Amino acid sequence: MSRLPREATLRAVLVAAVTAAVLLALLMAGELLARHGVMQRLRRHDPRARAEAIGLGPGCVILEGVALPGRGVELEEVVVLLEGSPLSPRPSMVSVRGGTADLRSLAEGGSGDGGSSSSLPDVAFSGILLQDGADSSVCEGAVWGGGSRMLAAMEGSWGRALIGLRRGTHADSLSLLTIGLSSVPHFGGGLPVRLQGRRYDARLSGTTGESGISLSGRVTAIDGEPVDMPVSLSDSGRGISATLTLRLDSFGSWMEERTAIAGLEYASLRPAGIATVRVREGCPVAFACSMGVDPLRLYDPELCSDTLDMTAHLMCRGTWSPETGLLAVRAGSLAVGEAGLLFDLDYRPRPGPRLRLRAWSDSLGGRELAASVPDPLLGRLRGLSLGGSAAFSVECVLDWDTPDSCDFRADVDVSRLRVEYSPVRFGRLRDTGAVCAMEDSWGNARTIALDTAANPGFLTLEELPPAWEPLLLCAEDATFRSHRGFCQYHIRNSIIADVESGSFRRGGSTITMQLAKNLFLEREKVLSRKLQEIFLAWRMERYLSKDRMLELYANIVEMGPDVFGVGEAALYYFDTPAGSLSVLQTAFLVSILPGPRLYHRFFAGGEVPGYWRAYLERLAAIAQRKGWLRQGTLDEVEGDTLVFRAARWEGPPGRGRRESAGTRNMYETRLERSLYGASENVDSP
Repeated sequence: MSRLPREATLRAVLVAAVTAAVLLALLMAGELLARHGVMQRLRRHDPRARAEAIGLGPGCVILEGVALPGRGVELEEVVVLLEGSPLSPRPSMVSVRGGTADLRSLAEGGSGDGGSSSSLPDVAFSGILLQDGADSSVCEGAVWGGGSRMLAAMEGSWGRALIGLRRGTHADSLSLLTIGLSSVPHFGGGLPVRLQGRRYDARLSGTTGESGISLSGRVTAIDGEPVDMPVSLSDSGRGISATLTLRLDSFGSWMEERTAIAGLEYASLRPAGIATVRVREGCPVAFACSMGVDPLRLYDPELCSDTLDMTAHLMCRGTWSPETGLLAVRAGSLAVGEAGLLFDLDYRPRPGPRLRLRAWSDSLGGRELAASVPDPLLGRLRGLSLGGSAAFSVECVLDWDTPDSCDFRADVDVSRLRVEYSPVRFGRLRDTGAVCAMEDSWGNARTIALDTAANPGFLTLEELPPAWEPLLLCAEDATFRSHRGFCQYHIRNSIIADVESGSFRRGGSTITMQLAKNLFLEREKVLSRKLQEIFLAWRMERYLSKDRMLELYANIVEMGPDVFGVGEAALYYFDTPAGSLSVLQTAFLVSILPGPRLYHRFFAGGEVPGYWRAYLERLAAIAQRKGWLRQGTLDEVEGDTLVFRAARWEGPPGRGRRESAGTRNMYETRLERSLYGASENVDSP
């Protein structure tokens, strides 16, 4: 090889070597510059920032094991895309994969010196675990526009959410899509306690800023079941509050299930309207409701014998305390058909259930009232027509924990209410010829004439045992002579007895109500019959005297198998006329009135047990103390012996076909006195 080629080759090698050295020096300088620039930026956020490795790639810097201890951030991998000259690179985009972030440490560390928002690069992140006390979420998403926009998907034990944020001058716009949300993570309170325990799908949008967060939208599913529920959420720093608006037309099936749980055999509900519920941590749940049900169909054999078909509208507002369970309703109104009333109530479920209910109306129209009561509730009163108006106020307290605290008060004004037509007429009780059909507990039926002309066995008031009325009033209705068909004290005692027993044992009926039932109603024990008794008792008190009512009651009341009235009972049990009964014998006949079939076992066994004998003596003692029986009567009772004669029963007794003119005149005079004259509210015969 000549000398020239050798020199050329050497020169080329030297040039290549120098070029390689320069390039290597430049690369080494760039790496050092990149490291210095990256660490400088990181330490603006945390002076203790560190990175396990920083490498260079084509137009990028790759960081591994990045830690910002002062900010509670650890990142597995960060890739920074660079733009600009090699000597003055600047980040154009950052990709973060894997890591953890403690949100409380981030908040305590402040914002740092991150430069102006316009210089911030776009950031994409994935697999980041956000921790905040008991809350944790895995998130991925992106931040762009100099940090002015963000889109993130988050997931945790609390559910899933897609969050969109757009920063504004005064407040930031926020949009939220949730799937299976059971709590709100990273906000220091989660959902209000009464919304917890369920999972919500929702679409919300609103704002967030210095004044807090405010969102509104719709809940689209609860526990996976589709719903359409407007909702608003807010957090002003004192805990999250939520306002839910419920469209009640989707709650028909739920309400029907609840009526079945309450004991109704059949219910068909078609509700419409809205209910608004406001929930705030530490405060009672506030609600307001406006609901119409058309039609409302109910059936239960204990209510009446047929299906009720009606319309109803309910409006109310109130509060419910999740801590105590106390439910309070204020400014409630209920309209059934055309008739309406106002009400309020308080219900406390623990330590023992307690309910206070007050209902009232200053003017309840008679026409509206009659038109609104379904026919199955009216029974024999179907076709009833009323006019005028009534006013009432009723308050009832039921206390299952302390039954003696139960109470009942009523103030009823029916002076302006009039009966325009009634299918049940009291005029037939004015003259002779009136009859009533009676049936006993043994299945015997009989038609009983209600005057002495057609019924020789009919006893006038003067022919009844002298102790009958005093003992009857002590046992059944002490205020009969003074009340107008109803006794609040009697109703209160019945409520106490029913609450103590946990079942419907006493109905609170007065003698007037019992007589109305015997004269006009069937034997079926349903609530509708009680409503009919109330109306008929009111009518009877306006139409008949107390004497006439006692006389009718004593002659038709069931007292044994095919035994009706005191006269027949005196012969059946003691083989003696009613006028000759002793006080003890009369007390026994009074004592079996609530259940003749039940207490017939005493007669069948030939004697009364000691506890029942004590009850008979107690009746006599009460009547004597009230002055209704003469002094010394109790001594006679205690010294008397109750002996059943077991006479052969041959059916209803007779007094003969002829009666004295004096007896007849006295009876007819009583009939005349029993009427209130030409009252426009009295049915004609």
